[in-house]
Amino acid sequence: MSNRLWEHEHDFYGPEGSFWGNGMQQSPYINRFDSWAGFVDGDSMHGAIMGLNFLYRWDWHAWHIDYPEDYPDGKEGHELELFWMMPRKGIMARSVIAVTPNEEDAVRAWLLPHAEYMRKMWAPLIPSQEPASE
Repeated sequence: MSNRLWEHEHDFYGPEGSFWGNGMQQSPYINRFDSWAGFVDGDSMHGAIMGLNFLYRWDWHAWHIDYPEDYPDGKEGHELELFWMMPRKGIMARSVIAVTPNEEDAVRAWLLPHAEYMRKMWAPLIPSQEPASE
């Protein structure tokens, strides 16, 4: 099995927005970025305190692999979707970011602290990996 982010598939799919919200209610919570740098350097929710904007899912799409007819002449289309929950307000949000395979290491490095945060949230239920002391 490959370890490339765009070759990993999560079960089901992430929501485009709140099932119960209409387009006007959701529009401020769907943010699109033309590049990874635009997301990281721009004004986005990624810079807030991790628990206030909880990243619960990511999906890296390689659209040119899934839909080659839409990408003629060997062009590639990569997109990263980040799915957020703002738990204090019960708001779901999504960031859609144009990325390239060359940015995979930077994306992975950015995702790791969020994975660690999720692990810490569930730590009381995860068995310790440390050997028992005698």
